[in-house]
Order: sequence, then C-alpha cells, then structure tokens
Amino acid sequence: MENMIETFTKEEQAIFIVALFLLLFAIVMGYAMVQDYRIYLDENYKARYSFCDFIKRERYYGSGNLSEDSATGFTEAQLKSGVVAYQLQQNASSKAKWGQNLANDDDIYPVIGSEHQVYVDNTTLNCKTNEVVRGSFTNNSTSSAIRYQHGTTIHHAATDATCTEAATKEYWQCQDCQRTYSDSQLTKELTDVTDAEHPALGHHSNEDGYCDRCQHYVAVKPSEQNGVYLIAKPYHLAWFRDYVNGTIVDEGEAAGTTHPSASAMLTADIDLKNYCHAAEDGKELLSWIPIGYVNNSWKGNMDGQGHTISHLYIKTAQSFVGLFGYTYGATIQDLIFDNAKVENVNTTGTNTPYTGILAGYAYGDSPSHIKGIKTTNNCTVIGQEITGGIVGLAKINLEKLRESLQREGY
Repeated sequence: MENMIETFTKEEQAIFIVALFLLLFAIVMGYAMVQDYRIYLDENYKARYSFCDFIKRERYYGSGNLSEDSATGFTEAQLKSGVVAYQLQQNASSKAKWGQNLANDDDIYPVIGSEHQVYVDNTTLNCKTNEVVRGSFTNNSTSSAIRYQHGTTIHHAATDATCTEAATKEYWQCQDCQRTYSDSQLTKELTDVTDAEHPALGHHSNEDGYCDRCQHYVAVKPSEQNGVYLIAKPYHLAWFRDYVNGTIVDEGEAAGTTHPSASAMLTADIDLKNYCHAAEDGKELLSWIPIGYVNNSWKGNMDGQGHTISHLYIKTAQSFVGLFGYTYGATIQDLIFDNAKVENVNTTGTNTPYTGILAGYAYGDSPSHIKGIKTTNNCTVIGQEITGGIVGLAKINLEKLRESLQREGY
C-alpha cells in the first residue's frame, strides 16, 4: 500500500486519503445507524407490529397480492387531514406517540414523538378509500370515535362446528372493506368470527379411517418408535404425507410447517383404494398427492420391510409425480407396488416432466439409496417427459430394482 501511494502525485495522494476517510466514515456511521435502528426496533416492537397490522387493515396495499398495480397508498390530502396519524395512534403502542400538528399547513405527515395528538370531530370515512365523507380531524380533545361509510352488507348466519373447523358466530361483513361486525348496523367490529365455546369436533373414524361425521376417509397419526413412524394402515401413510408436506403440523407449530426429514417404516401391507381412486363407481376423482415437492424435498428414510402398497392412483398434470414427488438424500428400500396407476399428462400446455411410481425425481449421494423396489405387471405409468417405471429421473444409488409394468412416455 505504501509503495502504491508513493507512485501517486501529491494531488492523487490527497484525493486517495480523502476517499479513504470518507469510506471509513461511511462504514462507522452505517454501523451506528444499524445499531440505533436495532435498539429502536427492540424498544418499539409492539408499535412496529401494530403499524404493519394497521397498514394491512386499512388496505394500504390494496387487495390481493402486493404489486404496483394493486397498491393504493394514501393521498397527500389524506395525509394532511390527520386520518393516518389518528389511525397510527389507535394501532401503535403508547411508546410510539404518533401525532401531527394540523394547524401547520406544512406539517402534512404523521410524526413519531409529536406532542400534537389527533382527535376525530364527528368524522365519517369511506371504509375502502379512507376519504373523509363528513367531519374532520383536530388537535382539540374530543370523545367521539371514527365512523365508516360502508358498502353492501353481507349477512353470514352462524355455523355449527365441523370435524376440522370451529363454529362461527352470526356476523355481518362489508363487501367493500371486508371488515366483520356483530350487528347489522356495522358498529361493533369483530376481530374473530369463530365461536370459542364450540371448537372443532375432531374426526370420529372407524378402523378403516372412515369418519362418520364428515363422511370422508381421513388421515390418522401412527405410532412412533425411535423417531420413525410405523405405517400399519392406509390412513397412517396419508398422515405421513400430510405431515411431510405441512398440511398437518405438530401442536404449537405454525400452519404450513413442513417436516421433510420425517422417516417411516411399513409394518403391514397398505391398500390405498379409499385414499386415491379414479372417478368411477359413483366416486369422485381422488388423486394421490405426492410426498415432498421441489421446495420441500423429502430427506427421510422409508423401509418397506417387503410389504406391498396397492392401488396407488395418480391422475394429474404437474411436475414431479409419484408416491414421492421430489426426494433429496433420502433412502427408500424393500417396497412392492401392486396395481399402481400413474398418469401425468398435460393436454393444454407444456409437457409435464418427472413421472414414476415410486418417485418423480430422486437425488442423493451415498449413503442415500433406493434398493429392493419391485412393481407387478398390472402397474401402469403414463407420462410425457422423463418418465420412468419406478423413478422418473434417478441421480442416486439404485440397487436390486425390478420393473414389470406398462409404461408410456420418455
């Protein structure tokens, strides 16, 4: 560095030193700002969280997925009116102390730490746009509350609890803003329409997994031994799939939590005829949903112990199709498939790749492997691209596989 600087002219050396000083200054200031911001978030977490809730509630981003097209925002007139400051005061913690000096024409934004609290003065807002319909906002203390001018009202009758859903209260909903209320005049807002006194009933299933309440075959959690789920019934395999994919979660887990490392062992033959079947004999089409997918590749172990899975039925048009959709570093062994029917064909668009009976796609380095998998001659696989009998595409150690089936696709 010293030799390099000596080759510079005096002017270049001066510029280099100034630039180096500015860089160091920027790094120090940036670090200080980050630390201050972290302290602010720690001290005002509740306010920050409530502000996000407020933005969602007031439909700041519009409806649907966030995008430039759906974003609406607040107009300068709305900001200047005090409506945003007032809503922040109602939804943020007292530590935040949002406010706005409405007497100052130049003060058009809410300010955190402001001594000018905002009150409503017989104010009515359009529930969807937050435009002031009548009244105003003021810095003078009042006891009135904000009112909303709503659109068409939708009445929802109370519902009874089902196997999976709690009962709901009778409520009314504004079609424009989607807020819910306990009265037809839309004055008493509800944050939750479920009836806490009548929770979900839970399934009442027989030994075949059929629930006589909801009249469906349901998933039932199997027993567990040394961290491995013991699959003795078709409803156990259905549960294992839903658990891996995040449809079923453990108590206390967030909805949608996946379990890609879960492992299983078959302790009996499994017949899936009630859990996936064609649209025939008065039944609706019920296609097996694969275990694991691209963003949730299955990484566990399954030991079939020589047992048979029969009547696997899949009729779909998607990528990565089989009993398992996408596996990565998984081990599957000693499993027989009988009377499996897999059809993965898209007739309206791009061909669907990666189709097999066991798995659509299997990847893994040693020691992961697929071993001892057999299919009987009454199994069929129909795919379009990268179609295999047992596995659509295998980049994993394969041992002692035996295919005896009908296959269409390449």
